Amino acid sequence: MSERRRLASLKARIVRKVMSWILPDVREPIPEGTPLIAPSPNSPEGMRVPEVVAVSGRMGWRVLKLLLVLPYILETAYYARKCVRSVLENPPNAKRVADSGFFKELEAYARTLGISAIGYTKVPREYIFGNCVPLFENAIVLTMDMSKEETRKAPSV
Repeated sequence: MSERRRLASLKARIVRKVMSWILPDVREPIPEGTPLIAPSPNSPEGMRVPEVVAVSGRMGWRVLKLLLVLPYILETAYYARKCVRSVLENPPNAKRVADSGFFKELEAYARTLGISAIGYTKVPREYIFGNCVPLFENAIVLTMDMSKEETRKAPSV
């Protein structure tokens, strides 16, 4: 491994460690023995936005970029913690199959938010990052049109 690549890997590991204090791991609150969906053995490691920012570009730009995305990171951390804590409120023997009424209501609500298409699928194991663990094997996929103006506001590397 080249020196540059090794250094980027080290930086990513350090940032990942710091991010683990900020963004919780969903595995922490779930009861022991809960079946989790394991990634494929050849799944790549995933990086969160702060990790990507930390390893790309020169040091001065990295600090500036981190400062620019910091409000988004903090907001994301708040909601991520709220989501992970909500796992504790799940009933131990929760229903695993939703009825058609639920899906109709979900789709109607999604359309009021501007969602243009909704799909349902099983998550292929090879699409799960090696350092992530989803709780469920099914996913709801939502798509919507985004204006160029809104897209320009998004933080970028």
